[in-house]
Amino acid sequence: MVAAFILRQACPVQSRLYCFVGVDKSTLHPSDVLRKLHEKFSTNFDQAIVACVQELERVDIKVRAIAECGSELAKLPNLAPSQVQLSGAAEEVFADLVTSIYLASIGLDRAAQMVLRRGFELGLAIVYLWDLPHLFWGWKQRDYDLNFSEMLEHLDSPNYRTFLEKTAGVSADAFLIDKASARRVYRTTSNTIHGKITTHKVLAADGFIHSPEQCNSHLRMIDEVATLLLDLWFKRFPDLERAVRAALPCYDRVSS
Repeated sequence: MVAAFILRQACPVQSRLYCFVGVDKSTLHPSDVLRKLHEKFSTNFDQAIVACVQELERVDIKVRAIAECGSELAKLPNLAPSQVQLSGAAEEVFADLVTSIYLASIGLDRAAQMVLRRGFELGLAIVYLWDLPHLFWGWKQRDYDLNFSEMLEHLDSPNYRTFLEKTAGVSADAFLIDKASARRVYRTTSNTIHGKITTHKVLAADGFIHSPEQCNSHLRMIDEVATLLLDLWFKRFPDLERAVRAALPCYDRVSS
């Protein structure tokens, strides 16, 4: 807190990121500034992997389960061309969540939230588009935009649940996703993406300094997103959970 106070007093708002690493941007080459930023964020990383190790281990297993889902979906028989590509998109979700973990570990939790939002929406889209090939091709080739609320309502609709009951043996009474939790994550990340002042890091002065509380908080959000997606995928594809548990035995440690 003392360091944050000194930083706030010494640095004008527009240069606090540079003050954070103790450089004068007017006297150094940009590459030198970037190296110093890298060194500072590396220090944050070293602190995070010690202070946040329990959350990191839990999230790592769930994120690996996301990647395993993609591998298992690709093995399903009689896949349509759109479904082949959607199974591969699970690897992109995995990459986004790993990137989000890394950004949080170096103290860039706002950037981490932005990437997490991308992975979350893509993870929903995989199931949403799986049985809607015409929308998939519009999304891929005609710049069709997917809408989060529309995807969520579709996945929870009685018509869709009845469709899954008749085609995949999923109970029509089953709820595929916790809509309240999904909307809460979406709202939190939306506030960050759209720059609400309460999410600003520079104004906080200490926003780029490692905080175990902030890092763990973001890791718990990644955990929540991974859980929402895995629950959704396991319910949509009834044989998927068994295959993932067989391929990734450590998943048993983090699943209820």
